[in-house]
Amino acid sequence: MQSSELTFEWLPREAWGLAHSLLLELRPHLSPLELEERLEQQYAELGYEVAVAKSLGDVVCVAGVRAMLTLSRGRYLHVDDLIVEPSKQRFGVGRQMIEFLQGEATKRDMAALVLEARPTAIGFYERIGFEHAKSPQMRLTFLSRETR
Repeated sequence: MQSSELTFEWLPREAWGLAHSLLLELRPHLSPLELEERLEQQYAELGYEVAVAKSLGDVVCVAGVRAMLTLSRGRYLHVDDLIVEPSKQRFGVGRQMIEFLQGEATKRDMAALVLEARPTAIGFYERIGFEHAKSPQMRLTFLSRETR
């Protein structure tokens, strides 16, 4: 796959269905209905946005992000979801999506991209310049998945 084949764009909310199959692959614990409900809730409550990379018109990469502002980090773009179509992995698509998101964050006067990486993806993120955060994220879970 050549990078000239790729185009990057933000999907309007009504077109998010184009991203569903890849998001369901990334989040297999969700049913299609649960995915749609969560996407709608994240969009309405948190300003969630979806960017895609397309090759010859087909979606080959999806990124779900939120603009954030915290006292500790300032303004940044939080990458909640990022997946590349398995047959298109190792062709630079993920790296180019990160570059697209970095450019978009810069346009919005944001200083960083932040994400939580799966253990299997840490090497990828390190190779493209991500560093481990200084303080580890902690979580206190008080409701089971079934009740959320």
